Amino acid sequence: MSNRTRVITATLLCLLCIPLNLSAITADEIIKTMDGMQTFDTSYSTGSITTTDRFGAKVSTFKAWTQGSSDSLIEFTSVAERGQKILRTKGSLYLFYPDSEELIRLQGAALRQSVLGSDLSYEDMTEEKNTLDDYTVRLDGSQIVNGHDCHVLTLTAKTRQVA
Repeated sequence: MSNRTRVITATLLCLLCIPLNLSAITADEIIKTMDGMQTFDTSYSTGSITTTDRFGAKVSTFKAWTQGSSDSLIEFTSVAERGQKILRTKGSLYLFYPDSEELIRLQGAALRQSVLGSDLSYEDMTEEKNTLDDYTVRLDGSQIVNGHDCHVLTLTAKTRQVA
């Protein structure tokens, strides 16, 4: 094999390897994709919150509607909370209680209160941050889970206030 053929072959091999290196996904790209997949133009869902205390477990059911990343409405459907609503619009949070027929805007320390005795606070519902605002992320490799190749990430909170 001549020197010229060797140089051409080596050059072609290097050029073929460049796209492989450029296409390697980063941990930040994975998180940005994940965050983007959690926001829909509109959505409707039903769910439940189970809280447990010394008296036992309590299940509260709800219906939820969302529009984009900043507007949502949650309406509780379980007997004890039926008709209670939480409206979130552009970072503001409002509560409606059917017994008082009053709309209450939550502000300041009231946002730190628990939603129905759960670990979720009203403040958690007003957050419009993305994951990378609160965490540093590291890609630790991949593994097969249920036949699917999955990324293994380590997320570390940037401050102590992050869950």
